[in-house]
Amino acid sequence: MSVAEWLLRSQKLQQQGKYRQACRCLYMAMLQRLNNAGTAVDQPSRTDGEYLQLIQQLPQPVPYETLIRIHEQLYFGNAEADASTFEQCQQAYQQIKD
Repeated sequence: MSVAEWLLRSQKLQQQGKYRQACRCLYMAMLQRLNNAGTAVDQPSRTDGEYLQLIQQLPQPVPYETLIRIHEQLYFGNAEADASTFEQCQQAYQQIKD
């Protein structure tokens, strides 16, 4: 999917209160942006840890780190997502976009 499609899906899920899935869509939009820029070409086997290494070369890695860490917590930890979690993801994504 394109970045725009991921963002639209994120918005719809957020409106439905499905914050975990909405955060994942922002994470996927970030990965698509990295792929489009040639920074991290899409490889399904790539781990969050590998993405963390790849983004260190970027001028502003912190917002990327935020999205990756939250994704790790939501999908590989026991963290729950709420409106606050989504807000963190959205703010991080905005920093990437700007």
